[in-house]
Amino acid sequence: MLRAVRAISLRQAYATWTIIAVNVLWFSVIETTRGFSTLGLVAAGALTPLPTWNEYFSAMFVHIGLVHLGLNMYSLMTLYVVELILGSAAFTTLYLLSGVFGNLVFTWFTPGISAGASGAVFGVFGAALALSFLRILPKSVRNQLLVVLALNLIYDFTQPGIGTAAHIGGLLAGLALGAWFGRNRKKRRLMPVIAVAASVVTGLALVVTLLY
Repeated sequence: MLRAVRAISLRQAYATWTIIAVNVLWFSVIETTRGFSTLGLVAAGALTPLPTWNEYFSAMFVHIGLVHLGLNMYSLMTLYVVELILGSAAFTTLYLLSGVFGNLVFTWFTPGISAGASGAVFGVFGAALALSFLRILPKSVRNQLLVVLALNLIYDFTQPGIGTAAHIGGLLAGLALGAWFGRNRKKRRLMPVIAVAASVVTGLALVVTLLY
């Protein structure tokens, strides 16, 4: 019974599945066409040391290989409960803003070539942590999240080539937005408008990337 309820709930995470679909589509069509070399990744929208505005958005959808994509999308799928609590509009806003902020922090502190949805996924993770601190999610979930966070940060700081700054930036943005959305779950009138605006800007950024 529990598995059935969980499966039904996961199917209702519409924004989560849409984001996963866009990532998979971008990887399968755009990255495969432009190649997985450094130049190919940059052409597909990866973040560069002196990024154009669209790269802060497009880099969230570029992945360095199938394993990278799979790990990020699986991590996102496991956090679908955040969408069920906050709603699809707030979740979309949270994901996109966390990803952009993570990329901004990466550019500020460790400028280089970077790609991946990790900053955005860390934002969703941060929101889940904020919801647990607000007791919207149970204490047991909070403890599990803290352990996972500690393990992830240890891995980040001990492995070369990891965009730690983007992860931390996304996490901080997710914590702040998750706390705000969690406290104001009943005040959602403007949230669909904000989510649509963020989605339109993101879509425009992807179109600009395609035209380059």
